[in-house]
Amino acid sequence: MNRLVLLAGVVVTSAGLLAAPVPKPKPDWRLVCERARNEYHALDLDSGEKTALRTPDENPKGHDNSLPVWSPDGRRKAWVRSHDDEYTKSRTFDVVVADADGKNEVKLEADRLWWAGRPAWSPDGKTLYLMSFGMIAYSQNGELFAVAAGEKTPQVISTRQVMRASELMPTAKGVRFFGVIPATDTTRERCELVTIENGKETVTPLPDDYTTGGHVSPDGTRIAFVKADRWNVLVVHDLVTGKRGEWDVFKEQKGWGVEQIYLVRWKPDGSGFAFAARNAARGEGGFAHRIGFVKVDGLEMTVAAHETDRVRTGSAPVYAGLHWVDGNRLEK
Repeated sequence: MNRLVLLAGVVVTSAGLLAAPVPKPKPDWRLVCERARNEYHALDLDSGEKTALRTPDENPKGHDNSLPVWSPDGRRKAWVRSHDDEYTKSRTFDVVVADADGKNEVKLEADRLWWAGRPAWSPDGKTLYLMSFGMIAYSQNGELFAVAAGEKTPQVISTRQVMRASELMPTAKGVRFFGVIPATDTTRERCELVTIENGKETVTPLPDDYTTGGHVSPDGTRIAFVKADRWNVLVVHDLVTGKRGEWDVFKEQKGWGVEQIYLVRWKPDGSGFAFAARNAARGEGGFAHRIGFVKVDGLEMTVAAHETDRVRTGSAPVYAGLHWVDGNRLEK
């Protein structure tokens, strides 16, 4: 009887080579749209098909779970669990890590880790980055923490204020995030791109018209954001040359009626970015919120998909987050 052995990804029997390695599935990038109270759905931007997603089942009474963030190898997941705190009389947020099957659950804890959120795995799965929003008094910004896989006590790795609307953007050597320099009596609030790689912190000042909700391209050379005071104008800014491209969505896509864009998220393959926007109010239906996708070539932007998701609500942003997720790993 031949015996099967998996050696360096190649199936071998006692009789010799049996088959070539099974290729890794190509990522099926889906845009996960996050609404208030942990409501999520995955959106196929080509077809407009929406798939409701479930949050982890391991949920004590009175607790809410966010959608899990999977480690690159699919063996671990991290998510945010919120609950009412009897001591503070307010909502508290914890980051929880567990095996893929929900076993070996661990709540991450540290002296300075209050109101934790935004977990993000490093590409090699060895580090989990997260934010804490509770240590900076009267601020909506946070601090950056990191914890090695398998550990449960995160450490502060940057004392710079992390912009609350910023995604944590891990790289092969570290992590990026948008930081905030608070306003003073003589200066206004300023934004910066902070990169921590190999233990070294590098700060890049952002354009004066940068606003919250921007995102860095996967190759780290460009940022996409909404222009300050022109909330329907998208900007792609080259961090190396300082050159930029602008796209007036209201002008170029008049049928959309876009009044305010408030979230931008690059697709992991770098082909473009998704955005969330609010339209001008029309009739009794209130405000229409939509998701769109813009293809990017260098600094040039062209629309690729639009009106793929519409919901009418008040004037406040209805989408709390946009996340690109490999459809092969979604829990439905």
